[in-house]
Amino acid sequence: SGVGLKALLLRDVDPIGVLNTASRTGGRLNVDHAARCAGTPQAWIESPANGTEVSAGQPLEIRVLGALCGSPSGVSVSATLNGNPFPLDARGDGFYSATYVPQAGAVNLTVTASAGAASDVQSVTAMANQTYQIVPGGSPVTITTRSAGENALLTFSGQADQRIALRMSGVTIGPSP
Repeated sequence: SGVGLKALLLRDVDPIGVLNTASRTGGRLNVDHAARCAGTPQAWIESPANGTEVSAGQPLEIRVLGALCGSPSGVSVSATLNGNPFPLDARGDGFYSATYVPQAGAVNLTVTASAGAASDVQSVTAMANQTYQIVPGGSPVTITTRSAGENALLTFSGQADQRIALRMSGVTIGPSP
């Protein structure tokens, strides 16, 4: 299937260090290797990408490709989310999907494509950030992050001439990397 061929091509790359951060595959496509596929399964996580930041409590779309040398037949695909089995809906052509509503903190997704004794595993880590609303004259807001790398997002629903006071400790303020 087209989906299976995409998984095959994206998982058959020659790793190149400088492409690690410049591309999703971390390498150069190797069509010769893909064409000579020797019965190995391929797993590819379309979404979320590694390092994705999402808002806690908002739906996160999970999209996965799984194939055996480009074919969706003969391969089983399974997933775990934060170490727990997570069901995926199969479309029948090698495409699998699900929706997950994360709580604040790390979201660790691992997908395994298996065929016989062979398997391919791909993992990504995303971060679900909690959003806090600050209202002029409103109740104090206490913010506590739960995971390393988690950001707390503050929104202000006041008018231009209104002000708020912030008392902070252990905080870094600046743009996201």
